Amino acid sequence: MRPPVVDAPVTQTLPIDETQWPQLAEPAELALELVFDDFTEIIAAVESTIEIGQPAPALEIADRALEARQTLSGLETAHVQWLSALALETMGRADETELRLRRAANALRDPEQAQVRMSLLEEQLDVVEPGAVLERGRLQWFTAVTLLALGRRDEAEVYVRLAAQALLSAELSLPSFQRVLAEGLVEHAPVQGESMAPATENTNGVIVVELSLASDFSPFDGGMAVGATASWYPRNHRLEELPPFELIEPRWRGDQQLYGAVRLGVIRDQLFSFAFDAVETGEPLLWFDKNANFDLTDDGPPLENRGEGVFATDIRLDMGHVLPNFVAEEPFRIWFFSNDALWQKRYASHYCLTVMKGTVILDGVAYDVYVADTGFNEADFRDDGVYVDTDADGNVSRDDLIPHQGVLQLGGSRYQFKIKE
Repeated sequence: MRPPVVDAPVTQTLPIDETQWPQLAEPAELALELVFDDFTEIIAAVESTIEIGQPAPALEIADRALEARQTLSGLETAHVQWLSALALETMGRADETELRLRRAANALRDPEQAQVRMSLLEEQLDVVEPGAVLERGRLQWFTAVTLLALGRRDEAEVYVRLAAQALLSAELSLPSFQRVLAEGLVEHAPVQGESMAPATENTNGVIVVELSLASDFSPFDGGMAVGATASWYPRNHRLEELPPFELIEPRWRGDQQLYGAVRLGVIRDQLFSFAFDAVETGEPLLWFDKNANFDLTDDGPPLENRGEGVFATDIRLDMGHVLPNFVAEEPFRIWFFSNDALWQKRYASHYCLTVMKGTVILDGVAYDVYVADTGFNEADFRDDGVYVDTDADGNVSRDDLIPHQGVLQLGGSRYQFKIKE
């Protein structure tokens, strides 16, 4: 299969040497050993590995390319996300497949680059080999999304149908790809990380923009920098010698335990129980109920102190336990701790590390937006306001925060943001 032409050549540093590829008896073993020097080799290797029935190493290669995504153009990122979705689909992981498809679409929605990208896609479609059905379907899929970015919806619908036909004629079964196209998600649904939500004007002349945590945002790696700008009030958790409710308890490592619970997430009154173990040693361990089922035995081994005080550690929860409608590979992270002063009064505390980032279109201009947990850090972003990077400098401060029910004055318009689940 002919590797696709891309926006611009890039150099990747991945542990792969393409010359070794044909000699591999076990392609899965090579995913950590080969080196690709340019992007087209990555695409060729991922496609080849999928075609020989090895989706797991193909996904490994794609993910390693995405780790260096700061060097990838929008079209290159879309190629890798789309192929990773293909690998996930063949592995039967449908929810993750659709998430990757939305991310592929998101990478193509920059209106400033859409016209240039459209020309590139037209050139690539002209030279696709007749038997390269998946490549043709992928390029048609990309063309549909790009046409939508240009506002050419009638033409986009044609390419949605063409892409669906190409995928249907492929030897692989691709129900998630077909479902996304058939349901019109490429055209109508919000893409994770970019808001296409309708804006309405209220009676005061303020434009209300609805943003969905589940579809308009994704976890942001630079969360600490944004989170540090937020006002944080410690939500202290009382430590008791007896559990506050019935728990399934593990085989304790020490003689003394202290129990508590953390309220997190958008589910009303959802509690994550925890217990400090081996308290008498002065070096306690923490059992944390990561799936909120009141069972401390099914969450892995106890957590050790990773801080300098009495206890501190980074706890990673499945995103679905905190935001049920959110599909993401990334965990929801909290920093859980007790210092000398808190421990003496029998308290522990926490704050949220996870910050969410998206893009919103206001008067035809794209702005980065962030939501960070403020106040008592209950992992419910719906009442925390929105940070809008109006000067597009990539830096966010408290001056960029539009409080909950606050109003942003931008140009001649006034905007209010409504965050929903």
